[in-house]
Amino acid sequence: MGRIGLFRVTSSVCNLNWRYPIGIASALFVLFGAANVDAGEIDSKKYGYLSENLNLPPLDLNLPPLELAQMRPNQTQNQPPPAGEEEADEDEQLEGETVLTRVREELDPLGVTVGSYLLFPKITIDETYTTNVFFVENNKSEELITTVKPEFVLNSDWNNHAVNLTADMTLGRHVRFTRENYEDYHGAVDGRFDVVIDEHFIFGDLEYFRLHEGRASPDNTVGEAPTGYSQYQAIFQYFLRLNRLSFTVDSTNTYFDYDDTPIAGAIGTNNDDRDRKEYRLAVKTGYEIFPDVEAFLRVSGNKISYVDQVDDDGFDRDSHGLEVVGGSEFDFGGTVFGSLFAGAAKQRYGDANLRNITTAIVGGNVDWNITTLTTLNVNANQSVQETTSGDASGFLSSSAGVRADHELLRNLLLNANLGVTQAKYKGIYRHEYTYQGGLGMKFMITRNFYTSANYGFTSKQSADGEGGDADYKTHDVVLKLEMQL
Repeated sequence: MGRIGLFRVTSSVCNLNWRYPIGIASALFVLFGAANVDAGEIDSKKYGYLSENLNLPPLDLNLPPLELAQMRPNQTQNQPPPAGEEEADEDEQLEGETVLTRVREELDPLGVTVGSYLLFPKITIDETYTTNVFFVENNKSEELITTVKPEFVLNSDWNNHAVNLTADMTLGRHVRFTRENYEDYHGAVDGRFDVVIDEHFIFGDLEYFRLHEGRASPDNTVGEAPTGYSQYQAIFQYFLRLNRLSFTVDSTNTYFDYDDTPIAGAIGTNNDDRDRKEYRLAVKTGYEIFPDVEAFLRVSGNKISYVDQVDDDGFDRDSHGLEVVGGSEFDFGGTVFGSLFAGAAKQRYGDANLRNITTAIVGGNVDWNITTLTTLNVNANQSVQETTSGDASGFLSSSAGVRADHELLRNLLLNANLGVTQAKYKGIYRHEYTYQGGLGMKFMITRNFYTSANYGFTSKQSADGEGGDADYKTHDVVLKLEMQL
């Protein structure tokens, strides 16, 4: 136990026009891949590749708020084991390792040494065909979308402590509906100060996002173009382990700043009343009952403060909440590992016309290595989410999903996933169910050149008391090229 993840986050700026993504892909292949494509470099009996999720509207399958990803602080990507420790055999199943996270030394990127740092440059090009670009029930529109994502990650290569910088951008270009084009970027710096490695440390992270709101968002304002927004975030974590006891304090402060949405023939939709600050603080205490089995209690508080005291509908949407959950984190010899939790949450709103939300919450995330070649992941989560839709105070998001990854060859993985999310609004009669499924494969040709193909299906069913709905179905096919050093 006692593990914390280092965020690998991203950033950049761009204002780029391009018309020939295939030509770009070919040039980048020559730059990154052609010089390194050597059949003798791949041992098909020994090495594989990493697979990833389909390019679908995201399900809410995250762990509870303020719960950081679980990874030992000093086991960052491509770093050698500490002095005196031997590397595990590649076919040996390590604790906390899945088909996706397994290290493949001959096929993982090496990075570029820059003093005591490792630089990992990468560029990803996606070609997406979608049957319903606007996520509508009727009058669906097909579209071809090209996205280009350059990324630079700089990781410290130290025995103690860590500093990481990341920058990336995502450019989306549509063939038919060019007003849907977007440029997203995200930058971050994070660091960890080790008092005692794995036992006592302080972690901090500063992030900036420039994003756009997807057409499938429940708060999407139908306009000529997607709504852009900025997100600023600061994270602090303190961890201390004393024998079997562990203590964690998490603090996350986030500020959302939405642009006005352009509308044809009108000034536009005012989104200033959506701007808000979110403050979250969690204290977690754990006790290791058995080796690699820890029980925990976590108490979390939050305060949501909107910039406008009253929104355009006349509501004061400021609120504060409390969440108490208990659960367990476990790792049974690297075969079954994960976490389970259950508890309750309450959110109180400043406006008497907005109904408070009180609910039980359960969830977890469990991986099962059925064999060394197949991993099954099952996850579920419940959380209270913000909304500015009509008279609703907020909504309870409940999600569940299952994913299977199989190593068909050592450099070829297959995956399949299914998921469902329910959004139940408070104060209005509005229920939404989103079902998702997909199949995918990824082939790692060399450590510098990957390719993959994914298919995804999404179906949303919704209803409200006024007889309206926002149902839709969409099919997506994504072809991907990844080039990296």
